[in-house]
Amino acid sequence: MTDRELRKLKRRDLLQLLLESEKENRRLSAELKQLRAELEDRRLALEEVGSIAEASLQLSNVFAEAQKAADSYLENVMRVCAERDQKSKELAMTRIERSQRMLEDTERRCRSMEQEARMQASLLCRGEAEAGQGDAE
Repeated sequence: MTDRELRKLKRRDLLQLLLESEKENRRLSAELKQLRAELEDRRLALEEVGSIAEASLQLSNVFAEAQKAADSYLENVMRVCAERDQKSKELAMTRIERSQRMLEDTERRCRSMEQEARMQASLLCRGEAEAGQGDAE
């Protein structure tokens, strides 16, 4: 939305835009929190899988081949998790950046509107003062 379009918007519409931005920001924050929790769960699961594999190897050499398969599986799981984690981080950062830009844009618009309102109020006050001086003369 251009500055000209923003200036044509009513205060109510601007406040609605601000509220929508805030709502989106909260949703994205909650989503980021959920993604971080999922990442932590995956890390714990990977640690547990590694501990079980080490205990099996200590019990018998028979599990050596099973360990190789488990290592291969674990490597694959870690690779897939790393890829998903990276995608999740990228998505979260994209959404955070987008929210930040929206917030900054909304703040800029609000400052502009506030400045414009102050200028109009100043002009009105001057007009009233001049009208009062004209009546006094």
